[in-house]
Amino acid sequence: YLNIRWGRQLEAELAKLKAEGKPLAWKDLKQPPAPERENAATLYQEVFRVRFEQPVGDALFPGLSGDDLTTVDRFLKEPDGNLREQVASLLGRPKTEAALATLRRGSLRPRCVFPVHWEDGFAALLPHYARFRQAAKLLAARALVSAEGGRLEDALRDCQTALRMSRHAAADRVLISVLGGNAMQSITFDALRTILDQTAVPPDAAGELDSCLRQIDLETPFAAAVDRERCAVNGLFSMVAGRSGHLETILGLAGDTGASTV
Repeated sequence: YLNIRWGRQLEAELAKLKAEGKPLAWKDLKQPPAPERENAATLYQEVFRVRFEQPVGDALFPGLSGDDLTTVDRFLKEPDGNLREQVASLLGRPKTEAALATLRRGSLRPRCVFPVHWEDGFAALLPHYARFRQAAKLLAARALVSAEGGRLEDALRDCQTALRMSRHAAADRVLISVLGGNAMQSITFDALRTILDQTAVPPDAAGELDSCLRQIDLETPFAAAVDRERCAVNGLFSMVAGRSGHLETILGLAGDTGASTV
């Protein structure tokens, strides 16, 4: 009796949400396709080189090694240290400069749609989020180097590129993407704070920066992401309650620790 009663209540609530246009299933998270000339992901993929069909090893940023990326991380933690010249050298490599230029062109496009297989549910691969964060670190590091060298406009341009990319990172409107976009903004703001503490910004450059900052919306993407987490909850409920045969899949995704806990 309770199963029938609450089941009907649940179905009624889901029907109401569907009528309101709310996403209910993993497949509903898929964004409408974007024309290639408007899709930033097309250019980002030239740099990120990620795949969505099967897990692959981490791809390094063009022109940089794993040790180079570690050096950038250390520099961002202590921008006044002795790594500035080394970071300037590695970010000035032709392949790296070309890749950062490609990212800037992509950041100026209005939409960003990667070919994520949302229909795979919990098994969907999202490798591009890590690449977004990596790109923000490199842009922030180059901004610090440029500002120290007196190239303030170049520094602010890189900061604005990273901030525009952060909005693209959050475009999927799921919690992990929005949090990734917030992390990119935090990385950029740390660099920007250091730059502004040391340098007076000309009025023209300040106007462009102000315009970029005003386009940042923290509330709307986060609210949408929390709302869309319903898809994950519905998917998990369906796997456990409606399709008990999928319990092994859940345990496999959780790993040994999750299986032991269950």
